[in-house]
Amino acid sequence: MLQHDAAVNPGSSGGPLVDAEGRLVGMNVMIADGSRMFVGIAYAISGEDLARIVPLLIAEELMPFPKMEFRMRPVDRMIAAALGVSAGGILIEDVTVGGMAERAGLKPGDVVLAVDGVVIEEPGEFAFLIEAAQARGEADLAILRQGQAVLVTVGFGAHAETGLLERNAPGSVAARKASYRIESLGLELGTAGRIDRLYENSPALWAGLVEGDRILSGKGVGYDTPALRALELTEPAIVLVQGRNGRTRHVVIDPWNTAAGLRPVGDANVLDPAVVVF
Repeated sequence: MLQHDAAVNPGSSGGPLVDAEGRLVGMNVMIADGSRMFVGIAYAISGEDLARIVPLLIAEELMPFPKMEFRMRPVDRMIAAALGVSAGGILIEDVTVGGMAERAGLKPGDVVLAVDGVVIEEPGEFAFLIEAAQARGEADLAILRQGQAVLVTVGFGAHAETGLLERNAPGSVAARKASYRIESLGLELGTAGRIDRLYENSPALWAGLVEGDRILSGKGVGYDTPALRALELTEPAIVLVQGRNGRTRHVVIDPWNTAAGLRPVGDANVLDPAVVVF
């Protein structure tokens, strides 16, 4: 990101960043420290990155960033001294059971030194190196594990599934996807079938699901998290969900969009015109 000191406040943070001659430099996205008040430091996506990213967004060809499913921290001088290694790289703190990182063989305590032969000098470089590796579908991570050098290959194939239609050659008709898994519709499941995260403009969001909802059942069959993850949708389905306020409601999940569909609902508003409150 580009750091600058032009005034950026709530309501203007999505606007363009221009120089004194009106030339586009970047797009403002955030201010420092997460407060609601401008403190003299703001950040913008560079024009160079916009020129690369925007055409891919318009063509719907921008690959989603892989969810690696691990927590990490930079190996600074203090951590390096405690581990008896040189400063640099990232230390894996925790690995999600069944996630991409665990499936690749990564473990807590591993120190990632390089990606595809490029040494990680600053922690933030890791994300850019992974992004660059997406085109070939995998990344080779040079790992230091208990003093031994290990090479781990992380594949991104499983992450490539999205809740969108599969694309064919330019000018051809998109193929209808035969089935969907619940988590490919733009949500992340926690325990007891609860939705821990919902992505913007996803099929799950536009079906009317909300973060914090718990998916209880469908067609009279009760669901828990393992059952939901294994569920294959081959046709539009209606499920019973329970919101954070304890109330239940039915949601039609139709990733093929063959029906009018519902709209996002919340505790404070109901946008689905089919719902009548008595």
